[in-house]
Amino acid sequence: MTRDEGHCAAIETHMFGTSEAPEWLASSVRDCQSRYQGLSLTEEFQSAVNAFAVAPKRKPFELFVIGEGKFGKSTLVNCLLGEELSRVRVLPETRCFLRYVLKDEPDRIARFYVRPKQGVHDWLLRRLGAGRAVPELYQVSEHDVGLAEARDILAEETKRLDSGGYDPAVLEVERDVKRSVRSAFQSEVRVVDTQGLDQLFPDELKKQAAGLSEMSSQKLFIDWMNTTPRGKYLEWQFRRCDSVLWCVSAKRIGSAATAAALRYFSAYSKKIIIALTSVDLVAKKDGDMERLLARAEQLYGGYAVAICPVNGQMAWEALTCKANDELEACGFSKLVATIESICISQGNKVRNLSRYFAIRRTERQYRNSLRVLHRTYEELDARYKLDRRNLERARDDAKQAMTPMLRDLFAEICDGIVERTGQVSLSDDQSDAERKVGFSLAGKSAASTVTHHINDRTIPELIKIGGAIAPYSLPSFDADGQVSGSLLRVDFQPPRTILKEPKLPFSFSLESMWGKAAWLKFREFFGSKKALAERTQLERQRRGELTTEFRKHWNAYHASMAKAVAEEIDRLYDIPLKELDRVLARVEREAGSPLPAAAKKIETALASIAVQPAISNGMIRAIERVRHIRMGAHQDA
Repeated sequence: MTRDEGHCAAIETHMFGTSEAPEWLASSVRDCQSRYQGLSLTEEFQSAVNAFAVAPKRKPFELFVIGEGKFGKSTLVNCLLGEELSRVRVLPETRCFLRYVLKDEPDRIARFYVRPKQGVHDWLLRRLGAGRAVPELYQVSEHDVGLAEARDILAEETKRLDSGGYDPAVLEVERDVKRSVRSAFQSEVRVVDTQGLDQLFPDELKKQAAGLSEMSSQKLFIDWMNTTPRGKYLEWQFRRCDSVLWCVSAKRIGSAATAAALRYFSAYSKKIIIALTSVDLVAKKDGDMERLLARAEQLYGGYAVAICPVNGQMAWEALTCKANDELEACGFSKLVATIESICISQGNKVRNLSRYFAIRRTERQYRNSLRVLHRTYEELDARYKLDRRNLERARDDAKQAMTPMLRDLFAEICDGIVERTGQVSLSDDQSDAERKVGFSLAGKSAASTVTHHINDRTIPELIKIGGAIAPYSLPSFDADGQVSGSLLRVDFQPPRTILKEPKLPFSFSLESMWGKAAWLKFREFFGSKKALAERTQLERQRRGELTTEFRKHWNAYHASMAKAVAEEIDRLYDIPLKELDRVLARVEREAGSPLPAAAKKIETALASIAVQPAISNGMIRAIERVRHIRMGAHQDA
């Protein structure tokens, strides 16, 4: 260790190894819990932060055992526990997390942690009974059941999965294990046996990965981690553990899945010890072991604090036979000593460092999301105002354009009616007069023309404007706080007109005109020229009266139609305007307040971070103390 590395280690010990949780770190967690309250996404973030809070009762040191399937992982777990509990192929297809707590006086119950999917895992919840919320796990409930019932439930889960077409539950099962002389750790330790990384993936993902390049496989793994409930749950589990035992098979050094997972999880700065398994199948000649370890160091040295070759099967046989020499020979004793010295014996330091780096990363992920959300809120608020102005302007333009159109249309129809009125004589009855003039058709013709105009011109223009309105969406985020899709998306739907035709404000009738001129008809039978002239004069007079009466009512009908058209255009434009308001209301429900206020709250929260870069600050303070001492010594001299 260099002098600088020694100084850094001393500062780490001073800052992180003095107690269960230094006050400055506990304060940072509390600040994280309070700083971002009331902001969108807070519930999920709050669950993650709760995992770092100092529990009233000290939790067991948690060792997270991970690796690809068939890498000897479960055998090593059995060796660490000193009991054959995590049996190879006992429950491989359940894709669950098995947690074992070494205790002197174990409970006879199993604790199930479940994140169910409604309609798929109802049977499971019925079997488990009433549960309780887990503050540090998002949408997860905890259930206590007897060990026998737990085995039956896991068997049913496996059976359903084997039958095909079943989406396995995100499931975690914890039970106590009695500590024995064969147990690797004599302190209280929780060993978490994860399903093999490749076995955690759904079958369709494994099919997609087959034949892909290493980079493509890594991208597929990262996408799965960021976007699926099972992947996110694996990350939550990793986030809250204290240190990691990573099993890598000597037969598959360089595996794309292992490389991708190590690269992804290294961001949490956990103490990772690599157990290099199956070495007996690869290192058969002199020099093979040195070359194997050199290759492993080259690939994984940047992620791990130690790489230990071990033969898990040989270790289990040695434990059951109490052959200590063989435990040394298979590498298990060295692996346990490495875990003890690097992780468990420095439990406070390792746990606090893990807690510090994990909460720093968690806050950073959340702040990434908040920055995107802040920008989205501001953009959506500006877009809403602009889209609304554009629609209101287009609505007013549409109504204004209808004024000359209606004027010309009604004038043309009116001129035709007046012209045809001249064809009506006193000899016509009501039906003959209506056929000649076409009063009843006039209103229908006007309404039909206006309806076609709205459908053929006004609505296409509205659709054009609506098409320019991009869908309103709120982003969803992956585990790194990067945008991974849309939480909310609303598209514009074009309307069709249902113009309510106004009723004609008059009805055409010849009754009064015919009644007043009846005597002239009788006089015509006698061939009186005077009577004929009087009839002609009366017809002209009655046509004038009829035209005047018609114009008055037609103008009233024109006004009624203009009002109906304006109301219809208002109705048509109210559809997207109300849709905009509805979208805004949905967005603001998600935001928890009006968008400007929500953006301001995020801006305030982002003004500073809750978890400060404590190591850098600690080094600066140490340097300042050293300088102060030296300055004081110089002045004294």
